[in-house]
Amino acid sequence: MPWGKPEWTLATQIAQTVVIAIGIPFAAYQLRVGVQQLRATSDASSAVALGTIMNASADLQWRILQEPSLHGIWVPGVKADGLARDKKLDVLRGMLISNYAFIFNVHQLGQIPEDSWSAMTADMHEFFARDDNRKRWEQVKQFYQGEFRSFVENDLLHTPK
Repeated sequence: MPWGKPEWTLATQIAQTVVIAIGIPFAAYQLRVGVQQLRATSDASSAVALGTIMNASADLQWRILQEPSLHGIWVPGVKADGLARDKKLDVLRGMLISNYAFIFNVHQLGQIPEDSWSAMTADMHEFFARDDNRKRWEQVKQFYQGEFRSFVENDLLHTPK
């Protein structure tokens, strides 16, 4: 028996409902994948921006350290012949702490593989374990708020919370 208009309309509506019911979860999945890709791209872009800033900053700091007449930027009132050896070491320690903070931030963005991160963490632990470096950390840690400071204090130095 051939289908009449009411039967055909009902079958079409049922088919449309099934297609929509199947399509909604698929669309939600596609949306979730798109958001994940956007987040990964954003994190990678942030890591690149941080890297660019850090490289420019490190280059500037090294240039200042190499020119004794510019050492007054770090230590006001320094003599024209530049910083004494101990002060240069303090500046370098501060630069290394800044570098470690940068590495930590890039790791937080998911841009450092875990096997590399464990090696970097070991290097940081060795650095912060030395008394002279720990002393410098105590002098500058107020400039490092949030997660990096907590990481150094709790994970590297094992200071009780």
